[in-house]
Amino acid sequence: MEQKKKNVIKKELPNINKADLILISKNFRNEYLSAENFSFFLEQSTLTVKLLFHIISDLRYHVHFTNYYQGPDNQIKLDLWNSEFVGNERTEISRVYNISTFLKNRDKEAMKKALEFLKLFMNKPYSFDNSQGKKITTSGGLLTNWFFAENSGNFEVIISQYWANKIVAIDYSNKFFMHLLDVFKNNKQLFFYLWVLDFKEFDLPDGTKIKRASKKVTTIQEDYNLNYKNVYDLIRFWLLPMKTKIDEKKLGVSFKYKVNEKNPNIIDFISFEQKPNKALSNGEISLNMITYKLSYLTRNYGLSNENKTFIKNLLKEDYYLFINKYNEFVKNCSKEKIYAKTYKGESFCNKIKSFYTL
Repeated sequence: MEQKKKNVIKKELPNINKADLILISKNFRNEYLSAENFSFFLEQSTLTVKLLFHIISDLRYHVHFTNYYQGPDNQIKLDLWNSEFVGNERTEISRVYNISTFLKNRDKEAMKKALEFLKLFMNKPYSFDNSQGKKITTSGGLLTNWFFAENSGNFEVIISQYWANKIVAIDYSNKFFMHLLDVFKNNKQLFFYLWVLDFKEFDLPDGTKIKRASKKVTTIQEDYNLNYKNVYDLIRFWLLPMKTKIDEKKLGVSFKYKVNEKNPNIIDFISFEQKPNKALSNGEISLNMITYKLSYLTRNYGLSNENKTFIKNLLKEDYYLFINKYNEFVKNCSKEKIYAKTYKGESFCNKIKSFYTL
C-alpha cells in the first residue's frame, strides 16, 4: 500500500444511519457496473460487492439525505459537495469502517482482498470538470487507497473523486434496496437483477408503457459464467429459482420471461413492479430498517411519541407499502411545489393517511 500523501485536504464522510433504499446512478452503472465488467465482479466474493454498495450508499446519503428525493435541501448539499469535496485536486474523500460491519468472523485477509480489488479495478487516470468548470484530475480505481488497522479492525478508504462524483450525480437512477445484498447469495443473481432494473421503457400501440428486453441464451451464459445445456435448462435451473425468490421476498421489481416465438435462442423479458404483500413475515423486515426509517421521519417531520407509534405500526404492518405511499407523498409535494417538511407531526400523519385511501 502507498503511504498517505502530505498537503491534502481530507473530507471524511460521517458515520450515519442510512436508508435501506438507495439510487444507483445509471451513468455510474453503465460505466463501472456494465455488462462487459460483470465477469470481473462475478469472480469476486460477495464481500467485495457488499463493500462497494455500502460506499455507494454512504456517498448518496451524505449528499441527498433520503437517496431518492431531489428537493431544495438536497440541492444545497449538492452545492456543498461540489465546492468542498470535488473543488480541489488535493481533496481526499475518506470513510472509516470496521470489519465487523461486513464480516462476523472478522477475516482480515478477505477484507484486505476486497479493498485491493476496488483499488485496482478500473485503475487509470481520470479527468472531469466540476461545477465551477475546473478540471479535476485523479487516478486509481473506485478507491485510490486504503489503510487497515490490524488491532482494532478499523479501515479507512480513500474514494476516487471521479467515481464519487459519478455516484452522487443527479441523473436517471434505479432504486435498489440494501437488504438485497443478503437475499442474493451469489453475485451472478445480483448482477442479473441489476440488469432487470435497467430495462428500457417502450410504448405499446394501446398507449400502455412496458419495460422489456431480449437477450440471446449464449449471451446470458457468457455474461454470467453459466454452462447450461440448453435454453430450457437455463430457465428451469437458473431463471425460475431466481424469479421465485424475487416474488417470495417482494423485492419491489420482478420479471417475466418466455422463449422468443421466432428464435428459440432468444429469451424475451418484461419487468414489472410488484404489488406490496401484507403477509410479509417480520423476519423479512429487519428491526434496523424500521428503526432507521422512523428515526429519519421523526427528525424531518417533528413526530411526537403518538405520531411515532402511528407510523411505526404502518411500517410493521407493511414496510414496502409504507415506502410506496411515502414516495407518493413526496412526489405529490414536488408536483404541487410544496416543501415536504412543511408537514409536521399530526399534519404529516394525516397526509400519509390520505394516500392510503387513494
